[in-house]
Amino acid sequence: AVHLPVSVYLGWISVATIANTASVLNEFITFPLDTQYLWTALVLVVALLLAIIMIVKRRDFAYSLVVVWAAIGIYVKWTSVEVIPLIFWTASIVAIVIVLAIFLIPLIMRKNPVDYYLVRN
Repeated sequence: AVHLPVSVYLGWISVATIANTASVLNEFITFPLDTQYLWTALVLVVALLLAIIMIVKRRDFAYSLVVVWAAIGIYVKWTSVEVIPLIFWTASIVAIVIVLAIFLIPLIMRKNPVDYYLVRN
């Protein structure tokens, strides 16, 4: 009963920590715009890796859905302001890969997805 809200909270803390770290680095070190776009893409990939690790090691889909939510938020922001293809495509791919991983990892492990996420061994 407590696992789901804690997972969502941990997901938001992780996403916020990544975003705040990037913001602080950007404040103290002035990077050219192209470098900032690259860093944004790399940070999204780090969030993707964290989400996959949480799916595989902790069987935690809620944490991963928070990362999907954040990636979709970045996708929407960068399509409404100005389309930066690197950020646009990275955010899209991160969200899609995580959603696919939520469904495919249990199947790869030859388990029912419901049992995979709800039954703790």
